[in-house]
Amino acid sequence: MYPKDFENACIQPVTIATALVTLAMIPLHLFGMINLFVKMNSNFQKETLRARSARRVRSQSAIRFFQEEQETLV
Repeated sequence: MYPKDFENACIQPVTIATALVTLAMIPLHLFGMINLFVKMNSNFQKETLRARSARRVRSQSAIRFFQEEQETLV
């Protein structure tokens, strides 16, 4: 059997196997990515909330400072 004959004989099984593996990996990949995003979100959710509350406190203190400045100027 020559290499070209071997290639021609293996085209169909390789194509079928590639299609089956691709179809099997799509749901696994989707599940893995969803799992990763949910895990990352739960890990960083606390940091995001902490940063938002710190920014809110800084903004409110800056607003109070500027309001006090305006009151002293008037």
